[in-house]
Amino acid sequence: MNDSMEQLLRRVSLGRLANVWRRVKFENPEQYLHDLLMLELREREANRAARMRKQAGIPVVKTLDSFIWRKTMELPASITREEIERADFVQRRENLILLGVVGTGKTHLATAIALELCEQGRNVRFFTAAGLANLLIERSKRGLLGNFMDSLKKVEMIVIDEVGFVPLHKEAAELLLRGAFLSSSSQPSMMGMYGPRTL
Repeated sequence: MNDSMEQLLRRVSLGRLANVWRRVKFENPEQYLHDLLMLELREREANRAARMRKQAGIPVVKTLDSFIWRKTMELPASITREEIERADFVQRRENLILLGVVGTGKTHLATAIALELCEQGRNVRFFTAAGLANLLIERSKRGLLGNFMDSLKKVEMIVIDEVGFVPLHKEAAELLLRGAFLSSSSQPSMMGMYGPRTL
């Protein structure tokens, strides 16, 4: 009976439960089924978040808990720290530009927000400006730029890091600008730009 139970669980795409169903404590049928389904749900949510993180292309793990909000950081009156941390601008389809010198935490904050969205199962993409520009050139040369831009329209937030950090070739800069205009009507983006301001 045990072997057939495990086979049945795998056939109905509940393979994780096939490995653990015997270890779940049984008090009554409702509790047992609830605990089994919660195990499966947690596993699926963890797997989905891992897929979203991998698809996003986020280079390093940074969290909001480890981000230090310095007193010198200036925010516009139109958005609060809490709204940035909750990524409310994504829901409102607004862009967020982080401006500051190297080492002020722009990449950390952008990465942490992107990871939070991935944990929620939301579709995010992370690029450096140079990496995105090179990708746009490559797709353009192969005649796949339209397909690539269409794929970005399905993304809820695009992070473009290191804007202005590395000089871009003219064609790359033009494609990046064109791509920004084409995608900005579909979803918000977060750009880390280097300049005199702190955030």
